[in-house]
Amino acid sequence: MRSTSSVLGALILVVTSATPVLAAPAPFESTPVLDLQLSDPGKTADRLRGAIASLQRGDTSRAMSEARAVLQDDPGSASAHEVIGSVAMLKRDWAEAERVLSEAVRLNPQSPTALTKLGSTLLAMKKTTQAAEMFRKALAISPGKGSARRNLAVIEMQQGQISQAVAGLQESITASKGTDRMTKYFLASLYLSMGQPADADRVAAEMVQTEPDWQSGQLLLGIVKLDQGRVDDARPMLQNATQHASRRAWSQLATGVTHRTTGKLTESLRLLEQVAKAKPDWALAHFELGETLSALKYFDRAQHAYGQARRTTTGVDLSFLAGVAETYAWQAKRQADAAEARLRAAK
Repeated sequence: MRSTSSVLGALILVVTSATPVLAAPAPFESTPVLDLQLSDPGKTADRLRGAIASLQRGDTSRAMSEARAVLQDDPGSASAHEVIGSVAMLKRDWAEAERVLSEAVRLNPQSPTALTKLGSTLLAMKKTTQAAEMFRKALAISPGKGSARRNLAVIEMQQGQISQAVAGLQESITASKGTDRMTKYFLASLYLSMGQPADADRVAAEMVQTEPDWQSGQLLLGIVKLDQGRVDDARPMLQNATQHASRRAWSQLATGVTHRTTGKLTESLRLLEQVAKAKPDWALAHFELGETLSALKYFDRAQHAYGQARRTTTGVDLSFLAGVAETYAWQAKRQADAAEARLRAAK
């Protein structure tokens, strides 16, 4: 991905030219973060903790029944509504999630977790303006609320406000005192998309230094180093992403990326297309193909490659990184189409 301006759940169209409307990428961070602030006293809070524990175990049926039992005794429990809304989000029942989470926010308008979940739901429903309002309210209450900031950054990216998205992510990392690894991951991914590998390297290296055992962080840093042409430095970090590939496939991929970093885009495209075709389940191959397609400004094809990387789960999960990349390519395509439309109009 190269500059015409990466987690994670979606979104708004702002170009007002006659350019055809393009379908926005789906949210890549729509799954609710299962944190709640229990304001309910005594036994109610204890019962809600049981519902949350069930939710965290993936037992949505039990979580739902436990939360509904709380509501029978206390219809005004905002947290119980939030648990039920979280279950609806996990089931992708967005209409129900919106209804229940709106009630949770009405009952407790100062809950950043409920506001963020409602915002994520609205984002998935492509109600972008309302979603952004919820995220901003959550951040006003809790500036370090990383999930709210990341989702707001998605909206800003969709609107072409890339510098605003970067600044907001940086502010969120500062507010969390550097502990929010997913927001660091997002920022490093976005820098990579913007063609700023040195900045991506700095943020990813800090992320890995803080949590050296986090495999996703190691993977991202490896991809950043690969994008810089530092193949020998990258390979140890990409072990989980390359263990299903033969030595020949890895060699072809590394050569294809090196061609891209040295400006040989046609050669890069030829090699990476071969690798992706030969290894259709290799997420890293699809991602790197997307990078070269973006560098060539073939944004439609790049989106497709990133989408393949998101959907490919064999070996390693690149869904968040590829989601950032896909969103960035989508916006770049819209900007390119708008510029072309202006040129046609000028003639």
